[in-house]
Amino acid sequence: MAPVQITRNRYPVHPGGDALRLYNRLFDEAQYLNRARGQYKGIVGRQKAHISQLQAELVDFQEKMDLSLRQKAELNKILHGYGQVLKELENAGEALEEAFEENGSWGVFSGSTLVEAVRAFIQTFRLAMDQAKEARLARREAAKEVVDVDR
Repeated sequence: MAPVQITRNRYPVHPGGDALRLYNRLFDEAQYLNRARGQYKGIVGRQKAHISQLQAELVDFQEKMDLSLRQKAELNKILHGYGQVLKELENAGEALEEAFEENGSWGVFSGSTLVEAVRAFIQTFRLAMDQAKEARLARREAAKEVVDVDR
């Protein structure tokens, strides 16, 4: 429907009873529509602001999750390194124990085999300690990188 231009010629200056009631009803409905439109615009504005806030929180949560997953991966890597070190120490300890058992409780039969087993244990122990030290240094470097990322 095309808009109708409001002019004095079109509408009576002193409307009668039916025309006045129609005018008042249309005026009230126009006011209601204007108020409803304003309320709707306010609701939409608040919802858009709330959606923007939730999107920002979601992005922040995603960044924190990425960081915690990265930290978890680093911790798993470090734990795996310590597991390897402990496994090597355990193997060296078992080899030393076997050497003791083969040579008797006093080591009378072959002292050189026993000494060789002790040397192997000490060498493995030193290597394991070096690996543990490297793992600690790697962890410190990873922690520094994580702190630098946060800044």
